[in-house]
Amino acid sequence: MSDKNPLQKIHDAGQAIWLDSIKRSYLGEGAYLDRLISAGEIHGLTSNPAIFAKAVAEDDTYDAQVDPMVEQGADAREILWAVMKDDIVAACDQFAAVYESSDGADGYVSIEVDPAHAFDTERTVSEALSLWQEIDRPNLMVKVPGTEPGLAAITRLIGEGLNVNVTLLFSVDRHRAVMDAYMAGLERRRDAGGKLDHIASVASFFVSRVDAKVDGLLPEGHDLRGKVAIANARAAYGAFLEVTASDRWQSLAADGAKPQRPLWASTSTKDPSLPDTLYVDELVGPQTVNTVPEPTMDATRDHGAEPTDNLNGRVDEALALLARLPELGVDLGQVTKELERAGDRAPKSRLNGGASKGLLSLRLDHKSGSAGNRLAITGARRRSRSEVAPQWRRLKGGYLFSLRLERKSGFAANRPDIIGARGRSRSEAAPQWKRLKGGYLLPLRLER
Repeated sequence: MSDKNPLQKIHDAGQAIWLDSIKRSYLGEGAYLDRLISAGEIHGLTSNPAIFAKAVAEDDTYDAQVDPMVEQGADAREILWAVMKDDIVAACDQFAAVYESSDGADGYVSIEVDPAHAFDTERTVSEALSLWQEIDRPNLMVKVPGTEPGLAAITRLIGEGLNVNVTLLFSVDRHRAVMDAYMAGLERRRDAGGKLDHIASVASFFVSRVDAKVDGLLPEGHDLRGKVAIANARAAYGAFLEVTASDRWQSLAADGAKPQRPLWASTSTKDPSLPDTLYVDELVGPQTVNTVPEPTMDATRDHGAEPTDNLNGRVDEALALLARLPELGVDLGQVTKELERAGDRAPKSRLNGGASKGLLSLRLDHKSGSAGNRLAITGARRRSRSEVAPQWRRLKGGYLFSLRLERKSGFAANRPDIIGARGRSRSEAAPQWKRLKGGYLLPLRLER
């Protein structure tokens, strides 16, 4: 009887588990990431600005880098980019052995293009090329949205020889368009005399968000609740099988091209009534990736189902299930369009304030006392009141920011995104109070 846990067995079944998380304390010899890699439980990593913002808010190991940048007047966006690039370089180096031993099949680490440029083809290409050159690691993947404006960027970047993680896929039709863009990029590179064997790509197909949307449209207790997202993903896998069996793909494969593997994203369950390993157990299959956050990874290790191929041979069943939706008044095409549009909007804000979620952010204009450029204020990360009260940071506008915690119980687990004083004078903005998860109350005061 095998003594392997489900995470390790999933890899034996042909699927790579990637970690959808990163923080600096995870990096380094003997640290969390190293232990997971050594155990053969994860084979790659994905990230986004929101993940990094949460990491900076929770992980004290960033202080040495972040605090001097704050003192020098850097804003939240500058701080976040500096943190992301440094951590991604370190993560790429930690996965280098996986990349080499798998002959480039695994060991990839993803960083997202600046979402402010993500829907402008020229700027997306420029941003991706800049990240590729600056980070300079063969196992880097640059994340590009698979929305309509991103398709041309995908073709151009693949043609330039970059590894691309195509994200924000919800519909099978868009998945097909992304696979077409990938092949067009490979053909462009081949026609220019370039090699194909070092280029890798994944198509990140989002899962649980589909159920979260569709289940609300179905009658209470309906037998399709919690099943549509899995069927949608299996249908996408069917499209992948069709494409990789085509003469067009076979010609590229003969020249060394790697298939663009489906990557199951958003695989933590949103509905607490569903099993917490549902979107892992039901989507195991060869030539795929599943990227999971820590709680889903831990749950799978602990009580995940015995891995079996739940993709091959399940496509027709999935299509039959999806065919039932119209009679129930559910337009899956409209649902996926709405999810894509919601995804369009969310990335744009990540580095423009939204990404500072977890970073305490405040903007003050020196002359008017109203909101100006935000400045990330660090402090109060899992510390007792005596350690954090008071902490001071000088703002560009000349104010001093005092961060004080009044303890009720425990430690501050996570700092919320406290945005204050927008369009207000100093006196109007002080104090403001917010309750932290750990039981503290945070007074927000401004003093000249």
